[in-house]
Amino acid sequence: SRAVDRSLWTLQAHGPTLTGRHALRVTLGLESQLYRFSRGVGTWPLFFDDLGGRLYLEGGAVWSDTEAALQRRWGAGAELTLTTYLGYATPLTLGVGVASSIEPAGSPTLYLRVDLTDPVGAGAGGRLSGAGAAAVAGLGRGGG
Repeated sequence: SRAVDRSLWTLQAHGPTLTGRHALRVTLGLESQLYRFSRGVGTWPLFFDDLGGRLYLEGGAVWSDTEAALQRRWGAGAELTLTTYLGYATPLTLGVGVASSIEPAGSPTLYLRVDLTDPVGAGAGGRLSGAGAAAVAGLGRGGG
């Protein structure tokens, strides 16, 4: 069996590594814009767009075959994001959040997220779908 704990399958709520041949990941979330700045900083090439919030429930399960026991993990979290534009065209989203494992129970984990969704600055007219760089850094690990 291989460990299924790679970037696509990683949950924000840390816990024990799940191993198996097949995997399922589910995320249910509620996102909202909390405040719209739409302001720059003088003549600097930095523009603040909006402040957003997100509440989510996420879970994952792995298994090797129909006879093997199902391994699963559930977590919940909240995140606050700030969307800015660098150089007048490149969107950069900064996020800070907290997530906690529900099953198995664990202590909360604080994390930072940096998402550069349009690294070449193509802007709205030439936006590259799915191209970008995202980084998540966990500042504390709880429960496992």
